[in-house]
Amino acid sequence: MKRLSVGIVSEGPIDFDVITNIFMRIVPGSHRFLPIQPDLSETQGLGVTRHSNGWKGVLTWCESYSGKIYELLLETQVDVLIIQLDADVARDTEINCAKPCPEAEDTVIQLENIIKNKLGIEKFDTRIICCIPSDNTEAWILTAFDEELTYHGADKQIECVHDPDDILSKDPYKLIRRKEGKPKKNQVLYRDKLIPRVVDRWDYIRTFCRQAEKLHQALLQL
Repeated sequence: MKRLSVGIVSEGPIDFDVITNIFMRIVPGSHRFLPIQPDLSETQGLGVTRHSNGWKGVLTWCESYSGKIYELLLETQVDVLIIQLDADVARDTEINCAKPCPEAEDTVIQLENIIKNKLGIEKFDTRIICCIPSDNTEAWILTAFDEELTYHGADKQIECVHDPDDILSKDPYKLIRRKEGKPKKNQVLYRDKLIPRVVDRWDYIRTFCRQAEKLHQALLQL
């Protein structure tokens, strides 16, 4: 496969790392990954305006390119754009589009529609991939480490479990540190321990996480 230029719009740098490592697992190659949002470079990149981190930054960025997203991809020579948003933002009062779970897919569809509306497009194609882990990216990590099948399995819906990052910060996992009563994510820990586990058990994870399988199939189309 040719070397791809992959632009990533994500809630934060850890999500960027998760996506790039999964991408390389599915589509091996010497690809170029561009952190479009948040812009992690010292200087502003790709001609975009800086926005805040988190889901608000993602949606604001999408809105700022409403009706001209393909022009941006052409100008910046980005082959594939991946837009990541955690499904838990649907419960925020400003979004308020969460649907009963199961299935998590119902909420994901609502968020996908919001992103499409912000971008001014009718559908996603092979050049624009939407990635919405449910409840958040840590659901994939929890699945990888949940050896006792406490939260996932044939009769359990891991994508309906709220705040898996909080679960991972407590016994028996304690994989994420806590600060001031909340999970405090450390990028080095994710890179060294958590993400490698996700990559290693990716085929297992996508068996239980529909959003992981959706991302997998979208990347296979490349």
